[in-house]
Amino acid sequence: MERPPRSVALRLVLLISGVALLVWWPLSHWFWSDGYHRLLGFDLDDAPEGHVKLIGTTGLLPVAMLLIAAADPWRYRRVIAALILFAFALSATFLHLVWTGLYPSREVVNVVVPAAMGLLLLVLFPRRP
Repeated sequence: MERPPRSVALRLVLLISGVALLVWWPLSHWFWSDGYHRLLGFDLDDAPEGHVKLIGTTGLLPVAMLLIAAADPWRYRRVIAALILFAFALSATFLHLVWTGLYPSREVVNVVVPAAMGLLLLVLFPRRP
């Protein structure tokens, strides 16, 4: 069966999201962690610097997945499916952390953004013609 035409919108969403996530997650935790944590309302004494750097490193996997999937969404549709599941799981985790008071209320941005991303990828998901 022939592949459906590549969706320019999906490729752009994946590429732009990969670059944005690189800045928001790994780079911010590696190089601007104090600013990032102040922005989201954390007490800077709450997280050891090594822990923050480790969290940044974990962001490399979804960034790589977004950028790889952007190259050929049809070929990497299973990667996109995994990203959709990950986005909803991440959103639910942040929701729990904010809801229970373990994270500051401004972390709600990390509830909304992954959920919106998951929905957008679900809508744009490459399907057979």
